Amino acid sequence: MLADYEPGSRVTVLDLGPGCASTVRYFSDFACHLVFYDILECEHLIHPDEDADYVSTIKHCQQHMTLPSDLQIDVLLLWDYLHFLDVKSIEALSIVLQPHVHQQTKAYGFGSLHSDKPMYRRRYGVHSTQELQLYESTDQPLPYAHSQQRLTDAFMCLRITRGTLLQEGHLELLFEAP
Repeated sequence: MLADYEPGSRVTVLDLGPGCASTVRYFSDFACHLVFYDILECEHLIHPDEDADYVSTIKHCQQHMTLPSDLQIDVLLLWDYLHFLDVKSIEALSIVLQPHVHQQTKAYGFGSLHSDKPMYRRRYGVHSTQELQLYESTDQPLPYAHSQQRLTDAFMCLRITRGTLLQEGHLELLFEAP
């Protein structure tokens, strides 16, 4: 996905994780607008009120994820952060991101082949077009192990165009605008 962009080209990147040196270093060769939004800082998405309705969840997401109205995302780095969210929160995130998605938007993240296979907390960065930088790895399972189908149904602003099977039933996923 990143190989589609030549050094020096204009690209807008939204990384849903905390800022990391390798990602900043990689995109420094581009005319890049790099935005980090640590989704784990949005308490209402990570620990939603079970009694909150769908509209309230969307409003909380909009309040905490204040993106410039004219921001058009070329690359969205989802990593494994969708697995910190329940389905209602993924749907809310998708709705909030929808105005920032255009026909050429691409995203990268991870999924699970089976929802009964736990995923474990990791922190990633971009090292090159072919390599990731793994910053942290823990034995702490993520709250949710969403299957590819569940992500397809909930993350409506983008569609999964490719899934590559990794170890332990996990998937590397590429998303594109519908």
